[in-house]
Amino acid sequence: MKVFISWSGPKSLKVAELLHAWLPNLFASTIEPWISSKDIKAGQRGTQEIAEQLKDSGMGIISLTNQNLVAPWIQFEAGALSKFVDRALVCTYLVDLEVSDLDGANPLAQFQWSKADRDGTRKIVKTINDIVNAHATEKLTGVFEKWWPELEGELKNLPPDGELHVQKRSESEILEELLALARRQAYHDSVMPEILSNLQQVEKELEQQRAARLFNEIAESAAARSEMIRSAAKKSLGGRYRRGASLAGKPQEKGGLGSAAVPGYEAEKKQGGE
Repeated sequence: MKVFISWSGPKSLKVAELLHAWLPNLFASTIEPWISSKDIKAGQRGTQEIAEQLKDSGMGIISLTNQNLVAPWIQFEAGALSKFVDRALVCTYLVDLEVSDLDGANPLAQFQWSKADRDGTRKIVKTINDIVNAHATEKLTGVFEKWWPELEGELKNLPPDGELHVQKRSESEILEELLALARRQAYHDSVMPEILSNLQQVEKELEQQRAARLFNEIAESAAARSEMIRSAAKKSLGGRYRRGASLAGKPQEKGGLGSAAVPGYEAEKKQGGE
């Protein structure tokens, strides 16, 4: 299962990269964490690849800090995730925030939340395991306790905000990417209903063709069986007719129903001759 990890800003990116590296320790090959800072290959179009990964993801984790609560990019990715993934499987990972910091007017408040501590991280791990069913409950607890200290140490030792740097893009570049993704999403929303309708029509036509073929096969089978019955009946009646004709052509034996067997016939014949 692909796990899309969304980020915006230096601290958010650092935590996202920590999760990207840490989660496979617990789930090995059953999950595939994806993050744009590491998984977009050279030569690939960033916005197109992000759109494809959003669409193919089975779960989303949003690395949320006090720096990106209203960041346009993370708001956009969160919105895209909610279209492709059940909202119960999209969660915010609160790095330096309290739940009360998520204003009800903020679209991110609609998602499940987990704090970046032992209990919150265990909650995310359990959600993933419920989907991929990688470990029994008892084993999952042991696996989590084994690997949690590593992530906990990294989270406690995050550099101050001023020491974290990422390559900044201009506002025009960010807006251009947002518009490109929005156009792609709009195209997807407008085309998908037509595609689904066409697929349903094709499925209906195929079903009708299958039904027609089945009817023809049954009709042909019934016709063949009927012909066999007629042929057998014809042979049987023909044999009886031939036997009856043969018996009718045989001469009458004595004691049969010929003239000699009728009493007084010969005497009457003689008297008539005299």
